[in-house]
This record gives sequence, structure tokens and C-alpha cells, in this order.
Amino acid sequence: MLAKLTSQKLSALSIEPIIKEFACSICQDSVNEPLVIKHCLHFFCKECIDKNILRFKKECPLCKVQLRTKRETRFYDKLRKIMNLLRANVNQENQNDQDVLKNIMQINQ
Repeated sequence: MLAKLTSQKLSALSIEPIIKEFACSICQDSVNEPLVIKHCLHFFCKECIDKNILRFKKECPLCKVQLRTKRETRFYDKLRKIMNLLRANVNQENQNDQDVLKNIMQINQ
């Protein structure tokens, strides 16, 4: 989604839909310390996917791809940085949504 943004489209965006786009499919909240599954690229909160793997099967909760080891997940550092910027914007009402989105675009490059 973010890779296709232009500066013209950027001015029409707001933060809320982007935060919802990055929700963990397990807890349904904005992703916290995101882990991505290497085989399918689905991402979840670290705590959520760790608990899910321990309680249930070693598989992706969305597509059911098998996970043989914990090494098949990786921290999703770009998404972590994006979420930190979004959360900071929510906490600082004086910051413009477009300024935050421009910062996110710099991370994505």
C-alpha cells in the first residue's frame, strides 16, 4: 500500500485507515513488535504468534502454512518503525498526518 503513494495521494490520506491496515489478525489490535512468517509474509504481534504457536499448531493462523521452527519467523523492522511513528502521531495531536506519512514514506524507501 505505502509503496504506491505519490505526494498528491499523500495529502489526501489520514492516519486512521493506515493503523487499521496494520492490525494483528490474532488480537485485532494494531500490531506490536511485529513478526512476519517467511513463507507467507503474514505478520502478527510477537506475543500473539508466540502464544498461538505454543497453544495450537505450529502454523500460520491465516493460511495454515507449516512452521517447523521459530526461525521461520522474523522481526518486521520496517513495520515496527512505521507503527512507532503512527503511535507517536496519535500521542502528539499537534503533528500533521501528512508530515507523519512523509516520514513513513522515507522508511519505506
